[in-house]
Amino acid sequence: MKDIRSTIRRRPASLPGRAGGWMLVEVVVSLSVLGILVTVLAVAQSTSAGLNKNILLRQRCLAAGQAQLDSIVATGRPISDEDLKRLWPGVRLEVSTEPGKGDWVGLNRLKVTAEATAGKKNIRVTLCRYVIDKTKQ
Repeated sequence: MKDIRSTIRRRPASLPGRAGGWMLVEVVVSLSVLGILVTVLAVAQSTSAGLNKNILLRQRCLAAGQAQLDSIVATGRPISDEDLKRLWPGVRLEVSTEPGKGDWVGLNRLKVTAEATAGKKNIRVTLCRYVIDKTKQ
């Protein structure tokens, strides 16, 4: 009778080189996927930073324009250029006045245009308010 051990074939032991090749492929693929994810996140962060800068500049223009309108209504004169440059750097303001038309006759229309530049983008905000014409009172 044959020895049972001799009839069972043994599987050869795995060679370390063969397993290491698959491991290398897995590591390379994992690093590639990780690199793509990091690149996508960097682009998203850069885009978000640009949008935040534009929103901040728009908010600065709105604040400067609103303050200019409030100053003219409250004191009758605009904010000085030095104060504008100190409080809202990079914002340029234009103020115009015209008489009201139609239902707004007897009032003056104040129009303030605030403008600023963020890189290549030009941000412009226009605010208007009707006020009583004090010269006709």
